[in-house]
Amino acid sequence: MVNRFKNEQAQAKQKPKGSPKRVILFKGGHYEGQQPKSHGEAESVSFQAPRAPEVKSVLAKASDWKIQFDLEAPGMRQNSRVFPPDVIQTTLRPDGLIWSTSSKTMVWIELTSPWEANAPEWHVKKAEKYNQLKCDIEAKGWKVHDLYVEIGARGHVHRPYYSLCSVLGFTKAESRELKQVVEQVAKLCSHAIFVARYQRVWQERPLLDLFQKQ
Repeated sequence: MVNRFKNEQAQAKQKPKGSPKRVILFKGGHYEGQQPKSHGEAESVSFQAPRAPEVKSVLAKASDWKIQFDLEAPGMRQNSRVFPPDVIQTTLRPDGLIWSTSSKTMVWIELTSPWEANAPEWHVKKAEKYNQLKCDIEAKGWKVHDLYVEIGARGHVHRPYYSLCSVLGFTKAESRELKQVVEQVAKLCSHAIFVARYQRVWQERPLLDLFQKQ
């Protein structure tokens, strides 16, 4: 997602300025105070049609985004790290961080996979946990997008997921595809936990990659 916005910004810089305006012609009309044309005589009126609204995304504001996830996956170049010290000193570690120093924008994603009925309660708990950190960072002039997402243990995707997709500028197709993946991952993980419920030692398993082409 970050790479897509970087590529779009690079392409936009290469486009020549002053692209031709879209014009629509209407015939046969007249304005108040003007004499209408005689029968059979047409008058052309033109105006610039408004552009279609573009997908808004926080990622479109800069091109120096950094990404960090709180997990041990050296094969994917991810290791558990502390919160970026150049932003603020803290022992808290949200699950995912995306930040830009040039735009002073911080996005963090905190994922919870509770029993479906407990999702609202956990959403409030996570927001309370990171609320002071958000205030401290904003006091330093940063803009913080704190995203708390709940994917139920049985695969139900709760409403805050769509806020995440909106902030990061996911298209509808990307949002649907990711939703299907996280649903499947949640169900697979819950099944694995159920199967291993009597095991004294948890066996390490590789990370699931459901985007990998077969």
